[in-house]
Amino acid sequence: TYQLLKKAEQGEVKSYVQDIALAILDCREKATSRTDFVQRMNERGYGVDWQDSHKYITFTDLKRQEQGEKQCKIRNNKLEKYYNMDFGKESLEHEFEGNARSQQTAQRAREQQRQTIEQQKQTISELSSQISLLKSEMQKLADKNAQLNEADEVQEIQKENAELKKQNEQLKQVCADTREMIS
Repeated sequence: TYQLLKKAEQGEVKSYVQDIALAILDCREKATSRTDFVQRMNERGYGVDWQDSHKYITFTDLKRQEQGEKQCKIRNNKLEKYYNMDFGKESLEHEFEGNARSQQTAQRAREQQRQTIEQQKQTISELSSQISLLKSEMQKLADKNAQLNEADEVQEIQKENAELKKQNEQLKQVCADTREMIS
């Protein structure tokens, strides 16, 4: 078997043992539970007999089995021996737990990012409303200024303009702060 696996590694022959080992390595990196792992292996054409009452996990090449080939199964302990890698139940379960935690962490990060974006959109919407309101007020003041000719009325407009400038400066600061938040 060892010589056959060496030839399979070099691409000289096809080995169901190597194919199963590669499928396990790929599926174990993505699976988040035993059930998920078994399903992923089944999707690749490999059966998995993993029972708590059994010491070993048995992997079956379902195509070879359907074709009536006797050599279509291998246990995880043999894979460990051939490839000097841990394919044990505990090791796989531990990796699934880590994958599940990583997936949950990524999902929480995506949700947090989505909420941040929604908050920024709300802030932008509110600022746009404030800008529109200030533009309207500025237009009113400009219209009023055009109508006033007397000195007392000019002084009143100057006071209103000073207040408007303050509001405008405040708005500029809010806009600058918002740009910083968005960046």
